[in-house]
Amino acid sequence: FENRTVLVVGASSGIGFEIAEALKFLGENLIVAARRADVLEANFSENTWISIDIKEEESVEKFFQIIEKKKLHVDTVFWCAAIYSPMSYIDFSYEEAKKITNINLTSVYYPFFRVTQEWIKNRGKFLDNPHWIWISSVAGYFGLPGSCAYGPTKSALNNIAESAFVEFKPFNIDISMVCPGFVDTRLTKKNKFHMPFIITPEQAKNEIFRGLQRGLFEIHFPKKFTIILKIIS
Repeated sequence: FENRTVLVVGASSGIGFEIAEALKFLGENLIVAARRADVLEANFSENTWISIDIKEEESVEKFFQIIEKKKLHVDTVFWCAAIYSPMSYIDFSYEEAKKITNINLTSVYYPFFRVTQEWIKNRGKFLDNPHWIWISSVAGYFGLPGSCAYGPTKSALNNIAESAFVEFKPFNIDISMVCPGFVDTRLTKKNKFHMPFIITPEQAKNEIFRGLQRGLFEIHFPKKFTIILKIIS
């Protein structure tokens, strides 16, 4: 990453926070973004963090204006932003489902479009192979009980990643899709059931970096869990 300008969206907790922490050595070539400005301010230097609420178009537009003003040419994006609430169709909340869908899916389109169009338009000005990394989930592999809102958003995100991988290949833009199993974060703490093979955010970060070093499109872990899910699907 030493020659890259990296943006981590969703850097205030979980996997996003671990990735951002590991890339602090980039100095001002690291940009961390999240809604919780207090967490960013407490953990990252003033010149590297920007508050953003991805569900608010005005906030997203202001974020890009700050990036342009700083004259930063982002060539690597980790998209880690997501919310989760365990929910079944039997005990369903339309408002919560709408909120999950908006943040996990609808809100990703504009930033993704905005950044990748810049990469296409400015080919040669950026690093040869800009890279967008989606942090998705094994919940997107197939329908799971208790995941009636979160699961479909991750399934759709996987679909976006797969389509984009093919479409951006001629432009030398790399796309990766990360599908972790259970990771011990403030989101999974909402689960009341046993979570097999659960790992720490630091372990997840290490798996992601190893997968990127190997040039993988799909990075999934822990294998003893994800391979079983792949066979079932």
